[in-house]
Amino acid sequence: MKKWFSRGAILLTVINLAALGTIGYHRWQHRHDDRDRSARGREMNFEKTLNLSDKQVVLMQALRDTLEQNIQPFREALRTRRDRFYELIAAPEADRPEIDRIQAEMDSLQAGIKRQVIAHMLAQKSILTPEQQQRYFSTLKKRYGDGFRREGRTDRYRREKPDG
Repeated sequence: MKKWFSRGAILLTVINLAALGTIGYHRWQHRHDDRDRSARGREMNFEKTLNLSDKQVVLMQALRDTLEQNIQPFREALRTRRDRFYELIAAPEADRPEIDRIQAEMDSLQAGIKRQVIAHMLAQKSILTPEQQQRYFSTLKKRYGDGFRREGRTDRYRREKPDG
């Protein structure tokens, strides 16, 4: 009896491990696929929301491509600075002046990205009709209105205010 019980326990353990491994693999794989699909899905939803003409869709895509090209150098530089920042923070002896210098460079790079995004938004606005502009800014405000956070997401560190 003990022999069958042991074999059964081993068999169930193997089955559970195989199932967990399969589930984990597929979750990881789909998460990366979903990112690509969700970005394109947002673009298509935005096109439908604004009721863009075919010409406007082409112009908006060209603007998106230009924005990506313009901010790529900022992102790469920011990644380099961020890596250096974490090295400095993790060091046994913190070099505060160097940390502050790197942080100032990161702030400057982020400001550069913001300038590019604002120029992009103004260029998009010039393509849209007045009615589309109203829907465009209304949608942006709904989507990013509270500190550029998507609606529906919660901040894990923010505490709910008690009633009353």
